[in-house]
Amino acid sequence: MMAFLAAQERALRISRQAAVVDSMSIELMHSILEGVVQLIAALVPPEREVEALNALYDWQASLLPGIVRL
Repeated sequence: MMAFLAAQERALRISRQAAVVDSMSIELMHSILEGVVQLIAALVPPEREVEALNALYDWQASLLPGIVRL
């Protein structure tokens, strides 16, 4: 019984740690994308911004299969 409870506690701890890692990864991705958008705004001529953003979305979609762009 004690081994079962210890395993349950260990599984719960790992589950909580995985949630924190996922959260940090999402926050990091948002920060990176925000920086890229700022770079596009600063460095890409206005008439090519849409093209640059489309290229960014296409690249992002290739990294995240199953994401549908609306």
